[in-house]
Amino acid sequence: MAKLTPAERQAAYDLRSDRADVIVPALYVILRVADLARTEEIIAPGVGLKEGIVAELVDKHFRVWDYSVDEHTMARAAIHLGRRYHFDEPHATQVDRLACVLFDNLPSVHQLGPSDRQLLRVAAILHDVGDFISSAAHHKHTQYVIENTDLMGLSEEQRKVVACVARYHRRAMPSTKHALFKKLTPADRSRVRKLASVLRVADALDRGHRSKVRQLDVRLSDDRVVLLPKGAGDLALEVWTARRKSELFEKTFDLELQLELPERAVYESSPPAE
Repeated sequence: MAKLTPAERQAAYDLRSDRADVIVPALYVILRVADLARTEEIIAPGVGLKEGIVAELVDKHFRVWDYSVDEHTMARAAIHLGRRYHFDEPHATQVDRLACVLFDNLPSVHQLGPSDRQLLRVAAILHDVGDFISSAAHHKHTQYVIENTDLMGLSEEQRKVVACVARYHRRAMPSTKHALFKKLTPADRSRVRKLASVLRVADALDRGHRSKVRQLDVRLSDDRVVLLPKGAGDLALEVWTARRKSELFEKTFDLELQLELPERAVYESSPPAE
């Protein structure tokens, strides 16, 4: 094909005129990709970028879009960014998992949707990347990193939300005294409060960064949410920490958060024995 003129390529392969002159360099790229992937076959979709964008917009409009596709892409991008900052990947993965368990079991409480779950996952994965800069006030450094980094699949406004959610995984409550939070719309401020509430509890349940909680049962009643973590070893530290970090959750959702172990031990404000 490289030996043919554009006109000859157009006639031989039934190409449009604007494709006949670029098909050769495009084929070189495809062959190189196939070589790197060690494959002899590449399957191309029957639609182009324009058709794909239209299809996505239509699916989202009629609420049939598979958000798990976007979510997987965003999560992988977040993990890639985290690795650049040498984050604690097992801890980030555990917090991500626990945050999703909480989110998925409390739809009537938070009243958020699939796109919000995506933002929660990115915030959960990246909540500690600020440690790379400094452990002191690392939540603020995390906010800065996320706010100023392009993340695949996130708009600028979504990135601001994620930055705030990650920032509020510890210490201060969301407040309009904080510059970035103040810039958000009322709807996004509410979104941040809800997602940060979930993230705080999920992070607390891996206080020792040892992924000890293997299963988390969630029970909802009229006035409280009961969490029953199960796993290997003593979970007293995780339960106690989650109880201590429950204030934002309780204020945001107007529900009591209760932590129990399988043997029905309830941890309120007293620390576990050393």
